[in-house]
Amino acid sequence: MKKAFLLLLLPALFITGCSDDEPINTIGLENQWNLIEIYTPFVANSQTFEKGSIVWTFNEIDREIDVVNNSGNNDAGLSTGTYGYTIGAETNACNEALFIEESDYGCLTISGDTLIATKEYVDGPRYTFVR
Repeated sequence: MKKAFLLLLLPALFITGCSDDEPINTIGLENQWNLIEIYTPFVANSQTFEKGSIVWTFNEIDREIDVVNNSGNNDAGLSTGTYGYTIGAETNACNEALFIEESDYGCLTISGDTLIATKEYVDGPRYTFVR
C-alpha cells in the first residue's frame, strides 16, 4: 500500500515542482547606468563622458537595453536605441559576460554603484558605468 501511495504521490511532486513563474537569474543590472569612461589599454586611450550624456537602462525581464546617447560622439559605444542582450560565460575569462546583439562586451562586475564591462584581458575596451 505504501508503494502504491508513493507512486501516486511522485508525479504530483514533479508537477508542482515546476513553475513558469520562477524569476529569471539576474545579476543586478536592472537600473539606469551612466557611461562615464571607455578605456582601451592597448592604445592607452581613455574617453570620458559627463554623467547623463550616455545612459543605458537595463530591463532584465525582457533582456533589453535602452540606450540614450546624447554625447554627440559616434565612437562612444552604442547609438541611441534598444538592443537585446544576454549574460553568458566568456571562454576561460569569466562566468558573467555581457553580449549585446551578439557582440561580446566582456566580463561584468558590479561593485556598489559601479558597473564595469571589460575585455582588458585581450587588450579590449573597459566600459565604466555609475548609477
